[in-house]
Amino acid sequence: MLGKSGIAQAKNDREALLAHLVDKIQASRFGLEYVFKNDADCERSVDNILEYAIPFFRATPTEGRTELGLFVMQEIKRFANYGHLAQANRGQNQFLSAVYEITISP
Repeated sequence: MLGKSGIAQAKNDREALLAHLVDKIQASRFGLEYVFKNDADCERSVDNILEYAIPFFRATPTEGRTELGLFVMQEIKRFANYGHLAQANRGQNQFLSAVYEITISP
């Protein structure tokens, strides 16, 4: 597990961001299927995805942002498919809000 300095360093490295994002997504898929017992577990998992998805979106060239955005939204939608609609909606809203801020910032 990365310490705070490791997380800060990883957020400046596109390859590290991608690796961590994929790790969080794999963990959420496994968790939804076998581990998560309540909405709090799902909320933490959504937050973990967003922790890397947002900086990775920021670091992604414009040409790849649409595809990345659709991928992240699809992964967060999995929570709704497993009955955790509030967590999915909150995660999608947070991601879209961050994407909007990133795309309109100079």
